[in-house]
Amino acid sequence: MQNDKGLQGKAALVTGGSQGIGKAICLELASYGCNIVINHYPTPQMEQDARSLAEQISKMGCKAMTFGADVTKKDQTEAMMTKVKELFGGLDILVNNAGILRDRTLQKMTDEEWYSIIDVNLNAAYVCCKAALPVLRDGSCIIGMSSIAGVYGNFGQSNYAASKAGLVGFYKSLAKELGHTRKIRVNAIAPGLVESPMSEQIPANAQQVIKEKTPLGRLGKSEDIAKAIRFLASADAEFITGHILHVDGGLTF
Repeated sequence: MQNDKGLQGKAALVTGGSQGIGKAICLELASYGCNIVINHYPTPQMEQDARSLAEQISKMGCKAMTFGADVTKKDQTEAMMTKVKELFGGLDILVNNAGILRDRTLQKMTDEEWYSIIDVNLNAAYVCCKAALPVLRDGSCIIGMSSIAGVYGNFGQSNYAASKAGLVGFYKSLAKELGHTRKIRVNAIAPGLVESPMSEQIPANAQQVIKEKTPLGRLGKSEDIAKAIRFLASADAEFITGHILHVDGGLTF
């Protein structure tokens, strides 16, 4: 077990936690002593992935539970929070990681491609945060997943960029509300392009262009994002709130 940075024994819920960046976040937090709730979309494959991850975390000496819930659905999300309360007595860290891509220029974009992105990337953050409020302990933290696309825009991603820009305003506002009343810190990560199952939907030539424009000369890794999440959740970031941390290899400076 590493120096726990104030994370030992804390209860963390990661949405979209069964694979990709979410999986890396679960493992990173567990390596610092967190007990983990792995949320996954309710499909057999994702349930299997989540159970396998939970077994891995248990072998690290931490408690782990899985919960299949569509986090755009209020009833499913509230049921998940009730279970968290029963198992851990409350929640110390909420990581809103779940998200999707539906890239298309506006001229070719379908209504479904617009509304599905807004629902999963933006509305789910509202649903999760609202459902978590009665469960989050005073002095806990919320960490969201925005994107550099939400700060600077991106060709063919007006839907995605809009959802991620909306999250910036949402989390900054929530930081002001919850900091004053309950000392809950609220921050977000704005990743650049990260090697993950979701980024595989982006054409290889477009990925290469981004890599060449990045001063550090590579794409991000899931572990890069997970380490930033762990920092924001830890005691090292106890005076940081309302911040959008760019983790992009210098792509946007």
